[in-house]
Amino acid sequence: MITWQLHPFPQLTTMQLYQLLKLRVDVFVVEQECPYPELDGKDHQEGVYHLLGYQGGKLMACTLNVKRG
Repeated sequence: MITWQLHPFPQLTTMQLYQLLKLRVDVFVVEQECPYPELDGKDHQEGVYHLLGYQGGKLMACTLNVKRG
């Protein structure tokens, strides 16, 4: 079972941010061989939330979610 957490950027812990960036680099840059700047400035914009999926204490899924009005 995956446990989901939703956080705006300022509420991410240092460990959550590290896990999030590591997972994205592992999947998109390494596995999919898409070398591009992963840190694109979108993570900390107003209204952006990070949806994190944990299984057994390990981050297994993540995405950005833009909250609108």
